[in-house]
Amino acid sequence: MQVLAPEELISLIFEAAVLPELWPIALDAMASCAACEAGVLIASDDTPHTVIAANTLGMEALQKYNEGNWASRNTQGPRTLAYSEPSFISDFDIFTPEEVERDTFYRDFLRPTGLAWGCGTAVQGPTQNRIIVSLHRRYEAGPLAAEDTRRMTALRPAIARGVFLASRLRLREARNAVDVLEMVGLPAAAMTVSGKISA
Repeated sequence: MQVLAPEELISLIFEAAVLPELWPIALDAMASCAACEAGVLIASDDTPHTVIAANTLGMEALQKYNEGNWASRNTQGPRTLAYSEPSFISDFDIFTPEEVERDTFYRDFLRPTGLAWGCGTAVQGPTQNRIIVSLHRRYEAGPLAAEDTRRMTALRPAIARGVFLASRLRLREARNAVDVLEMVGLPAAAMTVSGKISA
């Protein structure tokens, strides 16, 4: 996919926030902007692996992630969430080169699935959750340049607003569904993957 102008990318992200079926296209565009190929949007509610959306390469990798039970061995998600700077961060912001070489998550999952190098950011959601935007490219392409993460950090405020809006709309849909069931006399609740009641 060609790299979109910043205003076109932002417009696409806000469209995807309202029309979730556009997220794969928006994630393609974000990945291209970061010189990457895969894009994933993940909701974190204690565990950083509830998928909201992904582009084609991202979805293929996530299927292997689930099949291989990688959730408990994901070293990248917790470090991304622990990073306090409101910016896009790359592999070497949260791992040393030596750690990357030794880490089984990098070696046995990220590299074989085309997610070897990347950048990401965590955005506060409308409840206690956070949303991770994660962009990746293949091992042969090498680590991201500082310019790639700087470019994404410049776009982060708009990306964060779009992602927050999408999460807020999903929460409203859940609350509306609970309200409708309550009106017909049925007890109902919307729950997160970790079992917390959100509505």
